Amino acid sequence: MRTRSAAGLGLGLTIADQMLVATVTVHDPDDRVLAWVRIYLHPDYDTSEETMDLTTGNWSAAEPT
Repeated sequence: MRTRSAAGLGLGLTIADQMLVATVTVHDPDDRVLAWVRIYLHPDYDTSEETMDLTTGNWSAAEPT
Protein backbone atom coordinates (compact mmCIF):
# COMPACT_ATOMS: atom_id res chain seq x y z
CA MET A 1 0.00 0.00 0.00
CA ARG A 2 1.33 3.43 -0.95
CA THR A 3 0.69 6.31 1.42
CA ARG A 4 -0.18 9.65 -0.10
CA SER A 5 1.17 12.86 1.41
CA ALA A 6 -1.21 15.76 1.95
CA ALA A 7 0.71 17.87 -0.58
CA GLY A 8 0.49 15.21 -3.29
CA LEU A 9 -3.18 14.25 -2.97
CA GLY A 10 -4.38 16.52 -5.76
CA LEU A 11 -1.47 15.60 -8.01
CA GLY A 12 -1.76 11.83 -7.63
CA LEU A 13 1.76 11.57 -6.19
CA THR A 14 3.04 9.51 -3.30
CA ILE A 15 6.12 9.98 -1.16
CA ALA A 16 7.76 7.14 -3.14
CA ASP A 17 7.28 8.74 -6.58
CA GLN A 18 10.38 10.14 -8.25
CA MET A 19 10.36 13.79 -9.23
CA LEU A 20 12.82 16.51 -10.01
CA VAL A 21 13.42 18.96 -7.17
CA ALA A 22 15.34 22.16 -7.87
CA THR A 23 16.21 24.96 -5.47
CA VAL A 24 17.13 28.29 -7.02
CA THR A 25 18.73 31.02 -4.91
CA VAL A 26 19.62 34.63 -5.63
CA HIS A 27 22.59 36.04 -3.70
CA ASP A 28 23.88 39.55 -3.13
CA PRO A 29 27.57 40.43 -3.67
CA ASP A 30 28.33 39.35 -0.06
CA ASP A 31 26.77 35.92 -0.78
CA ARG A 32 23.71 36.53 1.41
CA VAL A 33 20.57 34.87 0.10
CA LEU A 34 18.10 37.47 -1.18
CA ALA A 35 15.45 35.08 -2.47
CA TRP A 36 14.92 31.38 -2.98
CA VAL A 37 12.36 29.01 -4.43
CA ARG A 38 12.06 25.22 -4.37
CA ILE A 39 10.37 23.67 -7.39
CA TYR A 40 8.88 20.17 -7.67
CA LEU A 41 8.33 18.87 -11.19
CA HIS A 42 5.56 16.31 -11.75
CA PRO A 43 7.06 13.23 -13.45
CA ASP A 44 4.21 12.88 -15.98
CA TYR A 45 4.56 16.32 -17.56
CA ASP A 46 7.06 17.44 -20.16
CA THR A 47 8.56 20.85 -19.67
CA SER A 48 10.48 23.01 -22.02
CA GLU A 49 14.11 23.88 -21.51
CA GLU A 50 14.36 27.42 -20.19
CA THR A 51 17.30 29.76 -20.44
CA MET A 52 17.99 33.16 -18.94
CA ASP A 53 20.10 35.80 -20.62
CA LEU A 54 22.17 37.11 -17.71
CA THR A 55 22.94 40.38 -19.49
CA THR A 56 19.26 41.31 -20.02
CA GLY A 57 17.47 39.19 -17.41
CA ASN A 58 15.09 37.85 -20.09
CA TRP A 59 13.86 34.26 -20.04
CA SER A 60 13.16 32.17 -23.12
CA ALA A 61 11.69 28.71 -23.46
CA ALA A 62 11.18 26.25 -26.29
CA GLU A 63 7.82 24.54 -26.73
CA PRO A 64 7.60 21.20 -24.87
CA THR A 65 7.98 18.15 -27.11
